[in-house]
Amino acid sequence: MATYRHYVAIEVIGDHELLEWWPDDADVDLAVVDPGEVALEQVGDYSAPYDYEAELRRHGQSLAREQWTLQYREERGPVALWTFVDLTEDEEDEVERGARDLRAEVEQQRSQIEPIVAAIRGQTERFFADELPSALTQAVEQRRQRVRARQAVADNLSWPDGWKYARPQLERAVQPQPEGNRPAAESALIHVEHRPRLAPASFADVQRTMRVWADAVERYPRAFSRLPEDRLSDLLAATLNAALPGAQREVYRRTGKSDIFISADVLAEGTGPAKVFVCESKWWGGRAKVNEALDQHLSYLDTKDTAAVLLFFHRLANPNRPRMEALEELVSRSDYRSQTRGATGWPVLTFDTGYGGTVEVCRAMVDLPGLRRTADR
Repeated sequence: MATYRHYVAIEVIGDHELLEWWPDDADVDLAVVDPGEVALEQVGDYSAPYDYEAELRRHGQSLAREQWTLQYREERGPVALWTFVDLTEDEEDEVERGARDLRAEVEQQRSQIEPIVAAIRGQTERFFADELPSALTQAVEQRRQRVRARQAVADNLSWPDGWKYARPQLERAVQPQPEGNRPAAESALIHVEHRPRLAPASFADVQRTMRVWADAVERYPRAFSRLPEDRLSDLLAATLNAALPGAQREVYRRTGKSDIFISADVLAEGTGPAKVFVCESKWWGGRAKVNEALDQHLSYLDTKDTAAVLLFFHRLANPNRPRMEALEELVSRSDYRSQTRGATGWPVLTFDTGYGGTVEVCRAMVDLPGLRRTADR
């Protein structure tokens, strides 16, 4: 007999996925509206006589499993709880004549699942009101205890003097005297003027400290990308001063004001502190600004300076581009002499100072992509 299925959508207020779970914390016994399989006669045994009652039970179980489903009411719309009514044409005619109340039948079906939904709601409310706060409190307390214990372990293994790099040391560098200009008879009487320079190991310490700082800045670009050069230099100076005592900010030098310098004591007795390490930081302004930045940097140096850092901050998504362009511009200069790999991978280039000496300049780069520059000039 042909039937027609008429669907009814019931609004779900709350998390519809909870309706897929059976409430295991109900206060009352709940009747299952979609019972599982009951042992029925083996289907396909055509030798046995047809059992109309068995077929009815099997059909009833099939309907029970399909009676309630969760589906979208419309495409991209809300999820509803669906049920249905199967009617023959004669039964549809009964509805038309008013001889059958389908609304009452759907309400009767709905009344069967309302205790189940109420039990799901009650168990969920009890979970958030009682179980979850208790579980979170216990978890937080366990975590707090573990943090306290590990802090105690760290404190027990700490030494009061901490761990810092040694203060930068200076070596004596003797300016070579051309043999052709020095009379043999006066060689023992020539007074050679010594100049201090930063020891190679100390310059490596400076590079390593700056690299650790640069890696930390790159890890949090949103916190640093909008800062102007001066504020970034302040942060770098604070970091250098923590590991290498003597770092200062904005010291007047020859033709201008350098960003950062580190002083170290001359080893020769009777001489005072000398500023032997200079750092200049700039926001990346393109290839054309590289030589201008280095010229400004070199103008701050004097005869006793042999180590320096030229630091660029940039916001480009491709960090290899400014690195390549800066290096190409620096090695194309007439005062460029050689290049080595620094202690942290940053290149160290040697330039003539213009007064008989050389200076090693580490080209450092800090990547801060992702944000547009505002007022940082």
